[in-house]
Amino acid sequence: MSVEVLEKHLDRLALAIDRAGKRGAMYLPIYERIEAKLEELRATEARMERARQRLK
Repeated sequence: MSVEVLEKHLDRLALAIDRAGKRGAMYLPIYERIEAKLEELRATEARMERARQRLK
């Protein structure tokens, strides 16, 4: 899964939450899981970049 894909999923889910009005709250656990996965992926990518920088 890539950062771009997760960002698109969050965008779509935000739209669904907005369109659902008060019922949109039911989507928040899904939104939170995707958001956490995105943060995890970004942290991994940042670590990988720091590792690559050591080789220069």
